Amino acid sequence: MFTTTNRFIEDVHLDYLSRNAYTGGLDLLHQWKEKKYYIDARLVGSYIQGSEKAIQLLQESPARYYQRPEADYLHYDTTHTSLGGYGGKLRIGKGTDGGGIVRALPGFHRDLN
Repeated sequence: MFTTTNRFIEDVHLDYLSRNAYTGGLDLLHQWKEKKYYIDARLVGSYIQGSEKAIQLLQESPARYYQRPEADYLHYDTTHTSLGGYGGKLRIGKGTDGGGIVRALPGFHRDLN
């Protein structure tokens, strides 16, 4: 799936809104041997463009909190004009058991479950 939003903002009072936003993802569930084994994979990503003010507000939003002091793995920058991230999940198992990997970067804030 892929979605996009494009705004043609000409009013300076609306410059706090992002101009372009793109989100996409892939979802795969495959079972075999009469559902005895399975693989469940998801890959998602997003990319947002806008004014410095719009991206600053997105970095400071509760979905991200880039500015928090203990988050040394984040790069909070008030001059950015874009923000992006991706996440993924991979599970391989037998029956209802199975281990997996879940990973999401800070610019992406959706639940992968």
